[in-house]
Amino acid sequence: MAKDESDDLFRNFKSDDEREEKKKVKKVNIVETRTVDRGDQKREQIREVVLRYKPVLVERLVFLAIIAALLIYIFYSSFSGCAFSSLLEKDDVAPAAVMDTNESAAPPKVEEKPAEKPKTEEKPATASVPAGSVTFLVDKIDFDRDSNSTNPLKMKGVSYTIDNKKIDFTPTIKVYWYDADSEVAIKNKVRISFTFGIPVRAGQKISGTLKNFDSVYFDKTSVTEETVKVELLDSGNGEILATKTTTIK
Repeated sequence: MAKDESDDLFRNFKSDDEREEKKKVKKVNIVETRTVDRGDQKREQIREVVLRYKPVLVERLVFLAIIAALLIYIFYSSFSGCAFSSLLEKDDVAPAAVMDTNESAAPPKVEEKPAEKPKTEEKPATASVPAGSVTFLVDKIDFDRDSNSTNPLKMKGVSYTIDNKKIDFTPTIKVYWYDADSEVAIKNKVRISFTFGIPVRAGQKISGTLKNFDSVYFDKTSVTEETVKVELLDSGNGEILATKTTTIK
C-alpha cells in the first residue's frame, strides 16, 4: 500500500514537471491545404502541422543576431570611414597642387647674413718709444780691402751704441750694404738682423759689435764706394727708431 502511494506521488511530481515544461514550450499551428487527385475525384486534404519551440532559445537567437549585426556595422563603418578620410585628404591636397602649378613660383627669399669679419688675435699694445728718447750711434765699421789696398773687399764688424733715455724696449739692429750700381735685391738684402734677448731699460746705455753676417763680401762693381746702412727698430711693434748711413771707400 505504501508503494502505491509513493508511485502516485512520483507520478504527480513528474506530471507537474511536464506541465511546467509544456508551459515553457509554445505551439504554432500551421494549416496546410493540398489537393489530392484520385482518379476522377478531387478533394482537398487539410493537415495541421504543429511547431513546438522554447521562447528562451528564440531570445538567445535574437540576441546573437543583434550582436552579429552590431559587429558587422562597426567593421564596415570603420573601414568606410578610413576610406572616406583618405578621400578627403586627397581632395584637400589636390587643389593646393593645382594652385602651385598654375601660379608662377616666386623665388624663395634668402636672408643674407652680414659677412663675419675674420677674427684676428690682438696682440697686447706696446708703448711706442717717444721720438728723440733714444740716441743711436754707429761707432765704427771694420772691413778689409782687396790686395791692392784700394777697394773695400769684405765686412768684419759694425760697432754701435744705444742710449735709452725714457722707456724700456727691446732693440733689433739690421745691417745692409750696397753700392750705387747694385740691384734692388742687393740693396734690400739684410746682412744681419740681431734682436736683444732682454729689454734695454730707461736710462740704460749699451754698446756692442755685430760680426756674424750672412755674407761678408761687398758687391763687385765698377763703383769703389760702398754704402753701409744700419737700422735700430723696436722689436715690439717693428717701428724704426733710427737709421744711420755711412759711406766707405
